[in-house]
Amino acid sequence: MKKTMRKPEHWQDFEDLCKKLWGEIWECPSIKKNGRVGQSQHGVDVYGVPKGEIDYCGIQCKGKDDYTNAQLTEDEIDREIQKALTFEPKLKRFIFATTANKDAKIETYVRKKDVESRTQGNFSIELYSWEDIVDLIEENKNTYEWYVNGHGFVEKKSLLVKINDVENDLVLTPRYAKKITKRIKRIPVKPPLFDGGQSAIAKLCGANSIVETLKMPKLLWNFEKKVNCSLVPLSILFLNDGNETFDDYKLFIELVGDNCNFVEDNVEENGLTISSLNFMRRSYCIEDHTITYCGKDALVPKDKRKIEAYISLPRIEANFEIKYRFLSRNFPCEGVIKVSSEPFFEETVETVYVETEQECGESVLIEDIVKTVENNES
Repeated sequence: MKKTMRKPEHWQDFEDLCKKLWGEIWECPSIKKNGRVGQSQHGVDVYGVPKGEIDYCGIQCKGKDDYTNAQLTEDEIDREIQKALTFEPKLKRFIFATTANKDAKIETYVRKKDVESRTQGNFSIELYSWEDIVDLIEENKNTYEWYVNGHGFVEKKSLLVKINDVENDLVLTPRYAKKITKRIKRIPVKPPLFDGGQSAIAKLCGANSIVETLKMPKLLWNFEKKVNCSLVPLSILFLNDGNETFDDYKLFIELVGDNCNFVEDNVEENGLTISSLNFMRRSYCIEDHTITYCGKDALVPKDKRKIEAYISLPRIEANFEIKYRFLSRNFPCEGVIKVSSEPFFEETVETVYVETEQECGESVLIEDIVKTVENNES
């Protein structure tokens, strides 16, 4: 997920931030706020001329209530565009800057309005949601230091979450066994009058035969380990990439989707073995659809923690989500990682001979790939 940074508490602070940020981006020390409270601003809160250009660019600053998750609306965008068309002199670029989180539907709408506006010979239209603004803040040193360390703004508290080294749009490829059985009618063959005693030998040495029964049983301390290769390993990493320490924190991970669940391990052991004692020394608990990590020590800046687990996926292509929620004494955050499953099938074909036409046909069986490994350790 995108890194998080606390949003300004008041819309006036957000305007100050936009003025500082785009002043640095445009290398425009003369960037200004437009008018004063109560005056008509023609859709523009901040304006300036980028270095090397002659045309004005305008910014509409839309502070949104973080606790209600308010978003820009299409009607709101349309109204502000119409106002900006009356700004003098004519704008070259019109930017929506908002503390609202990214929204694919609104981003699509703004792109369409941008094409429509430029086609009519008017300004270009851009949208910067809060995640985009955080990226810009971190790319512009003066604004970053001003926002994080100066002017009474709070320190940077940020958590980065990755799964299998991916922040979003994770693709998993479980492997399954696809067994195809073809049933073909047997062609009658006359048995030979004499087979040299091979039939008797085969019966003697075959499965469930006397010879097989008399074989030495496996020693009790030789056990079999079954590994389910269809379970996909997950490495969930979360990193404190801010500058403040997290104490008394918890991370909740939830799997949202049909026919999928978290699994603690992909190994099953039979025989005289000692059960894994991982649960006694690790800090997290794995259940069917949730993982809970309880921080036993402080998570200092640039420090990270890792959760190792497996995931059982449906045997068809599917899309689902892994949601996370982080809670600490003074910093909550949450996010969603989109996941898609694209299974791969290892096919085997077996031919079985049957006696009648009615029994002929083909069947398909899809199973997990489970391998058995013998272990001779005592």
